[in-house]
Amino acid sequence: MNMMKILISHPHLKLSDFDIVLQLNDDVIRIDRNLEKETKDDVSLDAFIERVVNKLVDEKRFRTAETYQCMRRSLARYTGGHLPVLRNVDGLFVKSYEHYLKNNHVSMNTISFYMRIFRAVYNRAVKHKLVIDSHPFSEVYTGVCKTQKRAVEIGVLKRLKAFNYKSPAEQFACDMFLFSFYTRGMSFVDMAYLKKKDLENGYLTYVRRKTGFKMVVKWERSMEEIVRRYPTGSSQYLLPIICRNDRDEWKQYHSKQNCINTQLKRISQELGLQQVLTMYVARHSWASIANQMNIPMETIRQAMGHSSEKTTRIYIKTIENSYVDKVNRKLINIINL
Repeated sequence: MNMMKILISHPHLKLSDFDIVLQLNDDVIRIDRNLEKETKDDVSLDAFIERVVNKLVDEKRFRTAETYQCMRRSLARYTGGHLPVLRNVDGLFVKSYEHYLKNNHVSMNTISFYMRIFRAVYNRAVKHKLVIDSHPFSEVYTGVCKTQKRAVEIGVLKRLKAFNYKSPAEQFACDMFLFSFYTRGMSFVDMAYLKKKDLENGYLTYVRRKTGFKMVVKWERSMEEIVRRYPTGSSQYLLPIICRNDRDEWKQYHSKQNCINTQLKRISQELGLQQVLTMYVARHSWASIANQMNIPMETIRQAMGHSSEKTTRIYIKTIENSYVDKVNRKLINIINL
């Protein structure tokens, strides 16, 4: 008599729920409990995204977690708050989501942003064998369109430095924008987590939270003036962005960033700028102005902690930090003239 073991899949039942032996002629068809395997068919996309976000937060990759949450909220708007199970994420669903975004006048770069994150979530699910890859993103846009430049000219920075502030909040926003520029376009999240101990012997040393690269910036008088304007008392942090020990640090950083960007938008209007200022604009402006001054591209990449590890390593071998410091001082001096 031949024994045959088979596995029955059902979205709500396990093999342990059955004890069945069937006999057909000389063959016995039997369900063996040792083959029990929980089905993955009913895994919710929403629950899986939440799992991914929680993992990113545990790894302190807050900015990445935020982008995943942003995509999740967009999907929720499209589906009316009811995200599908993973097995229902196919090419038709993804294409329909893209069509929804276009109809709501979302820019192509933002659509691509959502699609790339959505694809990353889906690929994680495939990797964990929660779904079989059906390549649902093959017909949607995931490229990058040329956009209006986000940098501002050196003249705007001079106007910002001489701006007649109408409130302490406006001055703080301007100072944080300029501090970012002075520190070679430091990202706001890195500014938020700067500690007093990071400043030693005339150098500010920190590790970029996005790439993990060690950054060393020569401390300049312009940076010192801003820090002295905002004493943080017994706090371990250099700047008053994360101020409460009894509250979530990431939420404090995110809230302060929103407040600063709101003030910068208002200042942009008061200055009559076509380009709306944000903290990201400060970082982009440093690179743009350095490039206009014919600073070698490899120097700019190193100075800003380029995201490509391979490229960064090559440039680190060929450029001395003292040269980068001279470049940064030159840009600061132009603003202060």
